[in-house]
Amino acid sequence: MADYNIRRSAGSPEDLAFFRSNTRELVEQLGEDLSFQSIEEELCDIPGKYAEREGGFILIAEHADGRALGAVAVRPLPAQSSPSTRACEMKRLFVPPRHQGRGLGRALAERALKEAQLSGYGVMFLDTLTRLAPANKLYSVLGFEAVEPYNYNPIPDVRYFSRRL
Repeated sequence: MADYNIRRSAGSPEDLAFFRSNTRELVEQLGEDLSFQSIEEELCDIPGKYAEREGGFILIAEHADGRALGAVAVRPLPAQSSPSTRACEMKRLFVPPRHQGRGLGRALAERALKEAQLSGYGVMFLDTLTRLAPANKLYSVLGFEAVEPYNYNPIPDVRYFSRRL
């Protein structure tokens, strides 16, 4: 039995502070310049594009004792939507190394897919780096398929995926 649960963030100061620090740790782990994504501006404006009122959400994985362990966010992706299918994008999926190996990343991704579908989205997009082999494997197992680039990303080894919900 899992010693954690995953919940939709209500936007509490504690949740938003954790999401900020978790995202900063993700950026540090990647070792890439993500300034083209205006990451600091995004973090200053959290929940911003991930706000429920905007059609987004943040999920937090937490230990039974309440400690936050990892997070993921989903935002609308209007440029990829069609009249019949609303599109969204999974962003900032990260479980710090000290909490990895317990299935948290997969659980967060699966819950993001479920919540996105319940929110009325019909397709989810994401991008990741080729060198992140465990992430690429996870996305493949979850049914994501490689697609053409759908956004600007100057990092050479970026891969793009989508999956119908």
